[in-house]
Amino acid sequence: MDEAGTRPALAGLCAGYIDRVARCGGPRTPAHHATRSRFHQRSAGQFRCRFAQTRDVGLVNVRAICFDATGTLIETSENVGDVYRRVALDYGVDLPAWRLEDAFRRIVGGAPPRGTEGNSMSARRSGEVNWWSERVRETFQATDSTARFEDFRGFAKTLFDHYRSADAWRLRPGTSEMLCEMRRRNLPLAIVSNFDHRLPEILKGIEIANFFEFVAIPSKIGQAKPDAPPFEAVAARLDVPLTELVYVGDDSKESLRAIEALGLQVVDMRDVEDLKTLPDRLGPTATLVHDPMLDESDCL
Repeated sequence: MDEAGTRPALAGLCAGYIDRVARCGGPRTPAHHATRSRFHQRSAGQFRCRFAQTRDVGLVNVRAICFDATGTLIETSENVGDVYRRVALDYGVDLPAWRLEDAFRRIVGGAPPRGTEGNSMSARRSGEVNWWSERVRETFQATDSTARFEDFRGFAKTLFDHYRSADAWRLRPGTSEMLCEMRRRNLPLAIVSNFDHRLPEILKGIEIANFFEFVAIPSKIGQAKPDAPPFEAVAARLDVPLTELVYVGDDSKESLRAIEALGLQVVDMRDVEDLKTLPDRLGPTATLVHDPMLDESDCL
């Protein structure tokens, strides 16, 4: 790196192709069909050239990795609509699962952040329960405005507790193999998620909690992604600078750009065909000397 933050070998490329990069995200070459270039203006006349990650382009100076949770490492074991319908039947409401699924996606997709309001962790956790209760109410109202529950509070609590259970979740394909390989390389791992306070219990229940040195969630930190505090907390805990911390997640493109602007290297899960291939993207500095005393019981 030079003082401007540009790798010297890429300086000419950055200068020569800046117009095309600004217009279409970077040139394609026969050797790297999936490689895209992006430029980020740093200060007057200075640009930083960074390549989106592909199998052909490794990450640089990786010292630690943090992951999103849902949609990246774990996913629900059943469709949400099926669960909502089944539980609702016990409370006297019968609605089609596919309509509940559609309404849920729309409602949660447009909902405000959760877990950030309150002056204490307990207050923020209580707020998360209320947040989910309101989303459930909105989901059923959006599905059928005539639906009525005799005990909606009990219904919402049953759903909330269902998704606290490890049985409601499963590992995404390749997660176990990838985490074991990261452990073999002695890479510190953490989670940065906007999920609620149930997450640590879920991770423990599906037996991957021991892979992570820190779990940053809104109720604990007081702020959510893509704001800086969750990532700063992880960097401090793992004792690495943000520039040597990688974030892997399926957040919106806008959120991933905001996270990258903090200095992190970012991997968009939509570009990862198989989690087992993720370690192959790491540069040689990430392959550390194996510690024979490291507990690998989770990988047996």
